[in-house]
Amino acid sequence: MIDPIDDPEWFPRRYGSVQPIGWALRGAFPQRWFRIHSLSESKRYPEDEDDWDTLIERHRQVSNALIPSGAPCYLLTPWSSVEDDCFSGFVLRPAPMVPEFRPDLDGVPTGGFFFSRFAWDFARFEPILRAVANWQTLACILSEDDLIAYAPYDGGADLFLPDSSSRDIMKQRFAAYLSSRADGL
Repeated sequence: MIDPIDDPEWFPRRYGSVQPIGWALRGAFPQRWFRIHSLSESKRYPEDEDDWDTLIERHRQVSNALIPSGAPCYLLTPWSSVEDDCFSGFVLRPAPMVPEFRPDLDGVPTGGFFFSRFAWDFARFEPILRAVANWQTLACILSEDDLIAYAPYDGGADLFLPDSSSRDIMKQRFAAYLSSRADGL
């Protein structure tokens, strides 16, 4: 795997000055974006174990369709999230090649991102996904080989594929997980 510390232009070449956060990537790359919902009828938060099972299974299906098992990836998270237990098992280092974290478009940067290189394995990602679904942390997975970004949020995930045609194929494949809204949110 390429170490971004050795190649500080890795992130800017792919994403410019855009933060690796779903809403920011969506604004910069709308032609590559689609969103899935974690639960049916756009229900935002799991209320019981059945909801958690549904949430985990949807994310497992979608993430594994986008990122092959063992594929080289990067986990990125804002500085404020690094101490969360869900990141145990990941060696998080400062990501100087990534723009500083801004919670919203008008916000002042509040610190840098941290990253970890790893081989894709949904089981390792599941604790992070659970923490994101509980609004305890933020995280984004970037594939090393493709322009794929998987940015979960507390109600689903913003997904970015290499181009609009591959996005359209995945949207069709996972149509049952999409919003009924015309804007896809």
